[in-house]
Amino acid sequence: MSRLNVLLVVRWPVGGIRTHLKYVYPLLVQKLGGMQLTLLGPCMGEMELIKRDLAALQVRFIEPDSRTNVALARAVDHEIAGGDVDLVHSHGFTAACCAALPARWRRVPHLATIHDILQDSQFVGSKGIARRLGFRVLLNLVDVVHAVGNEAGENLVAYLGRGIGSRLRVIRNGILTEPVLQAAPRDLRTELGLQSSAFIVGYFGRFMAQKGFRYLVEAVRLLRDREGNQLHRPVHVVALGADGFVREERAALERAGLRSYFSFLPHVPELASTLKAVDVVAIPSLWEAMPLLPMEAMVAGVPVVGTNCIGLGEILVDSPSAIVSPRDAVALAGALEHEANSSSRAAAEGFVPRAVERFDVANQVSRLGDLISQMTAR
Repeated sequence: MSRLNVLLVVRWPVGGIRTHLKYVYPLLVQKLGGMQLTLLGPCMGEMELIKRDLAALQVRFIEPDSRTNVALARAVDHEIAGGDVDLVHSHGFTAACCAALPARWRRVPHLATIHDILQDSQFVGSKGIARRLGFRVLLNLVDVVHAVGNEAGENLVAYLGRGIGSRLRVIRNGILTEPVLQAAPRDLRTELGLQSSAFIVGYFGRFMAQKGFRYLVEAVRLLRDREGNQLHRPVHVVALGADGFVREERAALERAGLRSYFSFLPHVPELASTLKAVDVVAIPSLWEAMPLLPMEAMVAGVPVVGTNCIGLGEILVDSPSAIVSPRDAVALAGALEHEANSSSRAAAEGFVPRAVERFDVANQVSRLGDLISQMTAR
């Protein structure tokens, strides 16, 4: 039997999309007895990371002539017309919409994995109404819409109508648990010259409004005022990466007189060692689809303080994690203070076996592989 020829379509190769490809596709190739993979996406810095992540799979990469959506759609059509494509697997709303017409026109099965949610702010005014209609029409052309979480799936139905529900499949995100379990912790106290009593808060999200970094900053301001009083340990936040609006965030810290409470370290390919080096992972997100960070933190046995926003609350429920409301810096500061004064590390470490069982990506890959087999068998 010949190998499946799968065309991966990506418009924004960042964050969850990149990690999903990295975790899922090597296991999918094993499950399905090999694949011929072609990844079609724009020339961006993040695409170089994907090329590194998937190097062992010998993926063929194609870059459209420009970064426009029209160019991406034309490139999809050209690739389908010129090759023996068995499945189009798009990632994200934009990629799904760009691939919808070519895949339907050429009668190639189309699986769209959606890594985000929809919100009212996207559909304001006449342009917003047109965008919503466009999403509804184009996604209705997709054979199977794959949501990465239960709440993300409910969100799609709420905004795009029950018509999409008949083609909706929920297969939750997952992580590679073994590398997290085996990772040795960094010594951040020595690296950063921190006191042995320092309470290290890890922030590992992107510097975008969605991730709620500003509320962590406000929480740190509140904790600073409590040092030596209610908070008995000096607090220090360790953040990774330099993406998004990190320069603006660092400037805001300077203006607020909080710069000494934060360290910004370079991005690392594997996060587990840094996760294990902090006392708590703070995830003050305003919305998510199905984030991988809290999964990795719980498998690493590290306490988590996160919000009950869509997507994130679904992961944190029934775990030792502390849960607060989004946009509530006071509650976030209170949860961090409680963790600093009364660590839940023992409970977090005791939860590791359940976290491994719940979040191992191998369980999700099995279901996704079965879905792909069904789609291509038709």
